[in-house]
Amino acid sequence: MPSRDATLSRDSRLARQRGCHRRLAGGLRRRRKLRRTCPAKSAVASSGAGSVAESFQRRWKHHAMLSDASYDASGGCGRVRRLRTRPASPETCRDDDSTLRPPSAVAKLVERYHAVTGGNGHVRLIFHHHHCSSALASNAMLRCIRPEDALSLFSHQNKSGLVTPDRFAYTCALSSCAQLNALLEGTQVQACIAKSESTSDVVVSTTAVHFYASCGDVDTARQVFDEMTTRNSVTWNALMTGFCLNDRAEEAVSVFDEMLRYGLRITERTAIVLLSACSQLGDLALGSTAHGYIYKAAARFEECVFTGTGLVDMYCKCGSLTSASKVFDDMTSRNVLTWSAMIGGLAIHGEGKAALRLMEEMMKAGFWPNAATFTGLLFACVHRGLVD
Repeated sequence: MPSRDATLSRDSRLARQRGCHRRLAGGLRRRRKLRRTCPAKSAVASSGAGSVAESFQRRWKHHAMLSDASYDASGGCGRVRRLRTRPASPETCRDDDSTLRPPSAVAKLVERYHAVTGGNGHVRLIFHHHHCSSALASNAMLRCIRPEDALSLFSHQNKSGLVTPDRFAYTCALSSCAQLNALLEGTQVQACIAKSESTSDVVVSTTAVHFYASCGDVDTARQVFDEMTTRNSVTWNALMTGFCLNDRAEEAVSVFDEMLRYGLRITERTAIVLLSACSQLGDLALGSTAHGYIYKAAARFEECVFTGTGLVDMYCKCGSLTSASKVFDDMTSRNVLTWSAMIGGLAIHGEGKAALRLMEEMMKAGFWPNAATFTGLLFACVHRGLVD
């Protein structure tokens, strides 16, 4: 009859064997799952030839690694031994299986790299090594790459005729010109739009209004606006913003009146631009009227931190510090711009000590001052002679 120690030893060996068998089965299942999912990723890593394949192999090798497992029955007990992982090589994927050939794959790859922090370098890599021959991939590239690269790509495709620009391409090109303040290039893009069938598209025309206004040519922006057969609230906001940016606040207010006559509802953007125009004019009666209309049109606007900040700034610049303080106190949420606007308003009205106290409250609330905050504080100290 076997002893108690021998029985326990045999039971422990059997338990170890069963555990090893379970680990082996799990490893094999994971391996089969990786083999089903990895060919597409390894194809992305090895797509193309030459520098493209080498570049994407380095970028994607952590996605295309296979874990092997082998079973060693020595010693009467199964042991799972994990071999060293190896990246997929370009030879493992054929050219006809490359997933970079479909335009949708390139578009998704560009968008995912653009959405990740630090992925713009990868987007530029695709831009330099991949020749977009479809509208889908081209539009994704135009939307995600840098504005100067977007203009270069749009110009190259327009000259070569590889891709016929659509309304999305024109929108991206005009947005890039607006960011770069490139009036000449944007005018050329607008000429291409006039020759195409996209002149009646409301998105393209609205982007053209924004482009001309951003470049300082508000009169042309107004001309494009007047020629539009269909407009929405974004179009009206773009024109109002253009007038405010170019110190033509009275015309911005007149555009707002015209917008109301057409029966359009205002948005948060409309409210902010209108308050900015009232601030530039310094008209307290007009600003109070705008405040009342905003409150009646949509009370939820007062809960918006940007609308509240615009009200504080408007009342401070129009000379009503009491109304600005009331709006500031009634706000449920504030940001650093709100605090800076209130501190700047106190500084304008010579309340230097109150501005310093509000600065302390701001830091206690967890907000760190920015350049505008310090500018307001320095102005308050100089205005009140608070040298120390």
